[in-house]
Amino acid sequence: MRLKPLAAACLAALLTLLLPPLPHAPEVDVILIGSFDQLCAFSHRVALGQLTDAHIRLTTDIMATRPLRPIGTALHMFSGEFDGQGHVISRLIAAGPNGSQGLFGCVGPEGVVKDVTLEGACVMGAGYVGGVAGYSAGRVEGCRVERSRVICLKRDQYGAAAGGVVGLGSGRVEGCAALLCSVRSPANTGGVCGAFYASVMERNAFTGAVACAGAAEAPAGLIAGSLHGGARMRFCAGCGAVFTYPNGSAGGAVGGVYSGSSTAGCVAGGPENIGVARLTAALSTAFSEEARNNNFQHFLP
Repeated sequence: MRLKPLAAACLAALLTLLLPPLPHAPEVDVILIGSFDQLCAFSHRVALGQLTDAHIRLTTDIMATRPLRPIGTALHMFSGEFDGQGHVISRLIAAGPNGSQGLFGCVGPEGVVKDVTLEGACVMGAGYVGGVAGYSAGRVEGCRVERSRVICLKRDQYGAAAGGVVGLGSGRVEGCAALLCSVRSPANTGGVCGAFYASVMERNAFTGAVACAGAAEAPAGLIAGSLHGGARMRFCAGCGAVFTYPNGSAGGAVGGVYSGSSTAGCVAGGPENIGVARLTAALSTAFSEEARNNNFQHFLP
C-alpha cells in the first residue's frame, strides 16, 4: 500500500522523534599557529594545565625571537597532537636549570609530535634534553633537527640524558633525523635519543658529533646513548664521531644495550665511511613507506 505524500511525511517526522539519534564522532577543534608569539602563548597555557589535549597545526615557518618555555611540564604533559605540516622553526632557544628542555619539555603517552623541523636550535638544560622533546612517552614522527646544539649541563651522570631528537624516550620515535648536530651530556648521550626505554626506534638518522663528558662509565652512541627495558632500535643509521673519556662506554650505533633490548639493521661509522653517509642521508628523508622500502633494499646488506 502506498502512502499519500502528506501521510509519508508525517510518518517520517514521527520516526525522527521516536528513534534515538545516531551517534556522531565528536569534532576535533584544531588550533592554528602562525607566529612565534602564538607558539609562546600556547606553551604558557599548557604549563597552566590548559590545552594539554589540543590539536595544533603550524601554518607557516616560524623564527624564534626570544627563548621559548618548552611545551609541557612534568605536571602538565602535552597529550594532544602537534602537526608541523613540514614547516621550520628556526633559531629556537630552550634553556633552563630545571625540568626537561626542548621544543617540548614533556610529551605524555597519548601525545603526538610530527612533521616539524628545527633549524639552528640551541637547547640546554640540567636534566633530560632533546631538540624536539626533553622527555617523550608519546610518538615523535617525521621530525628533523638540523645544524643545532643539544647540551645537558648536569654535573653528574644520574638523571642526565641528551639526544638530538629526544633526550629520554619511552614512546615511539620514527622517521626522524638530526643532521649536522652536536650533542653533549655527562651520560646517556645519543645522536637521536639519549636514553630509550621499552618501545621502538625505527628509521632514524644522525650526522654530527656526540660527546659524553661523564667521568664514570657512561654510554654514548651515534644513534642512541643507551637502550633499556626491551627497547628495539631498527633500521637506523649514524655517521660522525663519538667522544668519551677513556673509561666511558662508547658504541658506534648505541653505547649500551640493557635489559633485553635489541638492535636490527642499524649501521654507524665515521665521516670517511661513504656507505654509512649515503645511508644516513637516505634515511633522513625516508618518511614514506615507499621511500623506506626502496632505501632499505638498496643500502642494507
